[in-house]
Amino acid sequence: MGNNTTAFFTALSLFFSTMLNAWWPVCHYAIARECGVPHDEAGLYNLPDAWESYELFYLEGVALKLYAITDNFCWSHGVARTGRTTVAGMAVGIPLIPEYHLEREPGEIIRSLISNGKVNHWGTSSYPTGTLATAVNTAKYMTGHNAADYYVHWSYFSGGSINGWYTQHKIKEEWADYAILLYKNKITFKLNGDIETFWGNAVTSNTQPMPFDITKVNCYSLQLAQMVTRKNRAFLEEADFTSNTGNPCIYNAVNTVSQILGKVSNLADNINESVREMNQDRADELQETAMSKHWMFKRINPSTGNLEDDYSTLISHFTLSKINFQYYIP
Repeated sequence: MGNNTTAFFTALSLFFSTMLNAWWPVCHYAIARECGVPHDEAGLYNLPDAWESYELFYLEGVALKLYAITDNFCWSHGVARTGRTTVAGMAVGIPLIPEYHLEREPGEIIRSLISNGKVNHWGTSSYPTGTLATAVNTAKYMTGHNAADYYVHWSYFSGGSINGWYTQHKIKEEWADYAILLYKNKITFKLNGDIETFWGNAVTSNTQPMPFDITKVNCYSLQLAQMVTRKNRAFLEEADFTSNTGNPCIYNAVNTVSQILGKVSNLADNINESVREMNQDRADELQETAMSKHWMFKRINPSTGNLEDDYSTLISHFTLSKINFQYYIP
């Protein structure tokens, strides 16, 4: 095996990852709740994460998740890739930080279709095609999610290197989920360390701690937004926005309505399971990591003299995300 090939597979072996969700599910729920969205609807603002952000690489029959920014992530989050770092002269390394292009954000595309009267024929058609009202709400869920991400993806939660993607992005996001709940006093644990309550509600195997009613998502409007993206030859690479030559990368994927429904259903299960699996041990472990990485501090409360956790940097970004969320949600 040549040196370049060895370097290529060595690089790939470093890219094991989970989904790249700036603000994990809890934070999107929390932002929505704090902006006046009721409990039964707040979880729906996780909708863009129904499309995979990772790619699979098969090594001897084993599927490995890679650090990557997929076509579907570009579409669902309104971004364009900016390339990868080089390994042995080949651009096969860690993805560089992508660029936002809010004019191609799918919620805004759905809104444009609605405002131009392109969806009136939906009338009161039955689920999962949905109605005009559910299309309006679906646009909100997509846009609200991406607006909340705007001030953190990839500034507060960084990328562009192994440390950037894994520690400063993946681990930091998971910590933020716990930290927001701890800061807001919205989580409690049982004596055995399992989660007991989430945002004031008991967490059991029979409940949805972060409700995600799939009948409130208009799958047809999402498919139509994909079709518009393909028709407009929306570029996936930042270089294609400035180059007048070459063969631009074009978004080609359009899911069937049933495929979209399947993605939405899987997301509903995943985000609720992520809450059910929260526990005291993981919270403590992440707090220790946050202290060592200076994501949070300890301070003396001048009023009480007590030593308290200081989440001020996290909360400042949380507040910016709330402001942007409110700005883009009519």
